[in-house]
Amino acid sequence: MNDIISIKEFARREKAKILANLKNQDFELADMVAASGMSRSKYIATFKMVFGKTPFAMVNELRLKKAAQMIVSTHYKISRISTKVGYADRHYFCRCFRAYFGMTTTEYRAQNQKK
Repeated sequence: MNDIISIKEFARREKAKILANLKNQDFELADMVAASGMSRSKYIATFKMVFGKTPFAMVNELRLKKAAQMIVSTHYKISRISTKVGYADRHYFCRCFRAYFGMTTTEYRAQNQKK
């Protein structure tokens, strides 16, 4: 039972840590590992067991979901949104967005503002 509680606590704590640092372009794996008190390999293995993906993939997924939300709910330019969710390079953000959602940011905005 302690393992289940500690896994739930790990999941809650790590997701909160990522969400709190979405804007931080310098937030990286080393920061996550250092705060956990685990070795790098133990942290990555635990993270993958709990979330089913790497820390990098989770950070990107949460950033892209937040960006998608902002694309639909604001009229911010894509460059501003990409910066607000932690991407220093707008072009890299757009490539990641297209790979994740299967459409460009412009297509996503047009399709989802009609709803």
